[in-house]
Amino acid sequence: MRIPLVRTLIMVAAMALVAVAPAVTLSFSATDFQIDKLGWDGTQPGNYDILTGTGLSGSVSVPYGVPTPIATHDLVFDVGINSQKAWTPSPYSVSYDLTIEGVTKTITHQVNVKIDLTDDLDILPVSTVFHTSKGIVVYTSNLVSFRAADSGQHYKQLTGQLETVPEPATLALAGLGLATALRRRRR
Repeated sequence: MRIPLVRTLIMVAAMALVAVAPAVTLSFSATDFQIDKLGWDGTQPGNYDILTGTGLSGSVSVPYGVPTPIATHDLVFDVGINSQKAWTPSPYSVSYDLTIEGVTKTITHQVNVKIDLTDDLDILPVSTVFHTSKGIVVYTSNLVSFRAADSGQHYKQLTGQLETVPEPATLALAGLGLATALRRRRR
């Protein structure tokens, strides 16, 4: 009967620690990327679409357990004048380096492209875990969709969320400390 009580106390302590833990300031930076010749039908040189991502950097205050939005790239989808239903191999992929608190990982997104009456481009979401000196950080990107009915440049941002998770050992120690304190109090 005492084991379930101890487990319950550890869980309550862990939740309390997360609830009162201060926000952590995280720095981040992303490298640039580009995919060209999207929708090129092979007939007119230079008559194709280009996706360019300019990497952003900054810092953000992230409370434990609370997803916090960030923008990692300014995007430009440069749509050329294409013939209707130009052939496009799809999916493409795009990769860039994302650094959070000095830890760098290569992020790869699948990019789906369809060239028709509109030029459609989707950057699919990904999720990656970073083990930093400030704890475990989970980066999850959002879906980005372009629906370009005309030629020219179209702008969006690649966004996502950062979420911090305390190290399991920290939670276990805090829970054990609280359980010990409560046990001593009962005596």
